[in-house]
Amino acid sequence: MHSLMFSNPFLNQEATSFGKANIFENDQTYLIEIEAPGFSKEDFSITATTNSLQIQANRTVEIPEGFNLHRQESQATSLKREFRFRRNINADTIEAKSNNGILSLHIPKKQVRLIEVQAI
Repeated sequence: MHSLMFSNPFLNQEATSFGKANIFENDQTYLIEIEAPGFSKEDFSITATTNSLQIQANRTVEIPEGFNLHRQESQATSLKREFRFRRNINADTIEAKSNNGILSLHIPKKQVRLIEVQAI
């Protein structure tokens, strides 16, 4: 059984979902790879809590200096996506990398700490 749950990628009517996501898991970490072509690392805003991860990205289309807009097929884009986890994650040590249109997130799982009971 997978310990990762997904929320609806459409958080509001105006937002569009990111591309497809691949999700991997081992005993210590989740790895999420999301297609995000055309976005630079500066476009992303990622926040995390103990059991969720929210990703937002905003991209604008700027007219180069000295040019007039003749035709515009690409639009400014605002994307949002949220992942919810059944098991708590270690939000302080999440790593995010953007490379060739793929956003990779390494999300460590919160390790269960066994507490030894001592006699008094």
